[in-house]
Amino acid sequence: MHARFSSHAQLLAFPIDHYQGKLATSELRAFHIPDLGDRDPDNLNVDVTVELSRGRPYIATFFTVQNAQELIRLDHPALGKPALPPEGLRAVESGQKVYGINSRDKNVFIQEITPDNVKRAIYQIIQDGLFFQAFEPCALG
Repeated sequence: MHARFSSHAQLLAFPIDHYQGKLATSELRAFHIPDLGDRDPDNLNVDVTVELSRGRPYIATFFTVQNAQELIRLDHPALGKPALPPEGLRAVESGQKVYGINSRDKNVFIQEITPDNVKRAIYQIIQDGLFFQAFEPCALG
C-alpha cells in the first residue's frame, strides 16, 4: 500500500539550519506540491515550487522513474527529446542516487513522489550545490 496525498495541497516548511553550496537552507521558506488526489505516487509528475526568502519562487518538474520511463516509451515531448533517457534518470533507476537532474529542462527524477521524498531530494540537491541547475525562477499569479 502506497502513501497517498491528502485532499488539500501540501505546503511544508523547511527548518532554518545551515549553508550548503550556493544557497543557504535558511533561504528556503517552503515547497508546494499541488493536490494529487488518488494518483499513484509511483507513476506521476508534478511541478514543485520552492519559496525562497528572496521573494522569488523557483520551479522544477518532478517525475517518478516509472512515469519518465512511460513517457519515453510513448515518445512524449514532456521530457524534451525522449528518444533517449534524460540526463539524470539512470542514477535513480539504478538506486545510486536519491534524485537525478535533467538541468536543460529543469526536471528532477525520484522513485516516488511523496512530501518526504520531495523534501529529501530538495535538501540533497542543495547539499550538492545544484539548486539552480534543477530549479528555474517562475512567476506565480
